[in-house]
Amino acid sequence: MNQTGETKTFVLSASSGSQIYAYVWKFWDGTSEATVYPTVQKVLNIGGNPVDDRSLYYTCSPVAVNGHEVVVNGSLQVNNPPSIVPSPSISTNDTYLPFNTRLQLDAFHVDQLLGNQPLQFDWYLGASALGNGTLGASYPYKGTWSGNDTVVVNAAGTAQPCFYDTTVYSNRVIRCYVQDNSGGIAFVDFDLRGYTRPALETGIVASTGNLGAGASALPVKRIGYGEYFEFVVEARDAGNAVLNFSWNCAGSNNWTVPSTGAGAVTQNPDGSWRSVFLKDLSGEVVSSGTEKTATAVCAIISPSARTDVSAAVVLVKNSGPTAVAVTVFDAVGNGAITSHQSAGVKIRYEAVVTDPDGDIGYVYWTFVATTGTPWPNPTQMVGPKVVVDTGSWTGCVGVVGSWVAVDRLLQPSLSGTVPYVTFS
Repeated sequence: MNQTGETKTFVLSASSGSQIYAYVWKFWDGTSEATVYPTVQKVLNIGGNPVDDRSLYYTCSPVAVNGHEVVVNGSLQVNNPPSIVPSPSISTNDTYLPFNTRLQLDAFHVDQLLGNQPLQFDWYLGASALGNGTLGASYPYKGTWSGNDTVVVNAAGTAQPCFYDTTVYSNRVIRCYVQDNSGGIAFVDFDLRGYTRPALETGIVASTGNLGAGASALPVKRIGYGEYFEFVVEARDAGNAVLNFSWNCAGSNNWTVPSTGAGAVTQNPDGSWRSVFLKDLSGEVVSSGTEKTATAVCAIISPSARTDVSAAVVLVKNSGPTAVAVTVFDAVGNGAITSHQSAGVKIRYEAVVTDPDGDIGYVYWTFVATTGTPWPNPTQMVGPKVVVDTGSWTGCVGVVGSWVAVDRLLQPSLSGTVPYVTFS
């Protein structure tokens, strides 16, 4: 089976007749090339159509000196490699060594439309195999394939999560390979980083950390719904007494929503104590400019002493999408639609979202038939490119709808209506 990334040599068999002075090649991705010989090389930059036996189509047109031209059609099968679902995650990183962490990678295979296409996960540290990890419960996932003159195929299937639990004793990179049963392969590198725990001496000795403690610059965190910041303090009493922790994020230290608490307290193997305090950033407000610095103070209390330590974070105001450009296309490659379209066709809607923070924009679509009985009505979809199939809609005269664009923090800032398409 051909694989993406390979370079393929295409050769047109010689034929008799008029002298040929050029060969015009047209490929599945819309590119073309002219050669003086009946051969050309092309990188297989995409996999084939998953609903057409993974086929990619191309043509070659020999042009004779007398102007005569014929079109020779060709095709080949190219495997679609597994796709990595955004975004792979590391449960714990950038903290004191050693630490336990979980690596997660979710993968999807568009060739599921051809039948059962199991994925194999292999975890490696350098050249050393670590095992296959642990598979999680699969979940519904929809991918999009495009090629062969802009034909778009929505591939509804399932994504497969895979976990790998490990203890990190030193900085390292763990790689996970994902392979299908046709030779397609993808991989992700997980960069695991930690730092040496500071020495503990007499009295109550404490160190603070947050998203990379020990760095000279303050950590930066964007404000948004569901966003938290993790403050960490570690301390030890000279008499090995049990320590209590009391965190205070006060308004006087630039917090919009004050909060207090002990944090999650655990004892380390060396006898020291650790408190992790999660500060909810959902309600924080930057009243002037684009950022502010806020400080958390932690009182560490033993039976005979008290020590106060502090840690700060720079909180940055989140900005939602500022512009959305919506275009409507004929989904079978006949170009953009202005207002009229034949009834019972597939209509492709595309949205280009501009976000000042560089976030990927998420677009939520709602489509409604002006009359008739489509199913379901309204039709709701998510994604930058969606296809509305009106083939089963009866008695309809057009499609109307609306969209809402948000960033990764689900900041809704822009909405509008989709261009009205009437059926003729």
